[in-house]
Amino acid sequence: MGPFTLMDEIGLDVGYKVACLLEENLGARLKVPQIFKKVYEKKWFGRKTSQGFYIHKTKEKEPNRQVCGLLSQGPAAKLSDQEILNRMLSKMVKEARMCLEEKVCQEPSDVDIGMIMGIGFPPFRGGLLRT
Repeated sequence: MGPFTLMDEIGLDVGYKVACLLEENLGARLKVPQIFKKVYEKKWFGRKTSQGFYIHKTKEKEPNRQVCGLLSQGPAAKLSDQEILNRMLSKMVKEARMCLEEKVCQEPSDVDIGMIMGIGFPPFRGGLLRT
């Protein structure tokens, strides 16, 4: 399950409130993305309202094209799929390192289990830190 599907399933209202709490406590480490705020203000909470990052029709879902209209317009970055993946993973690895340094997690395997069980990180990858 990808991050946008996960947010739609949990509920973007819940996700937004959690993101605001994280920003309040972590400051610059975790800023709430503006697109998240805009979707929240539209009351597009995901599956529970049938619309979020996806449009939920019966059991099928399709991308919500209206979300694209909420994005800030600017020149499109020319990034490969691998570069996008690397950027996303590097932020997660950096935060995992900080969790270990701050003793939020005792072992790298704690991070891996949390990522797999908590946010649906692909188990076949062995976890974020693959310990």
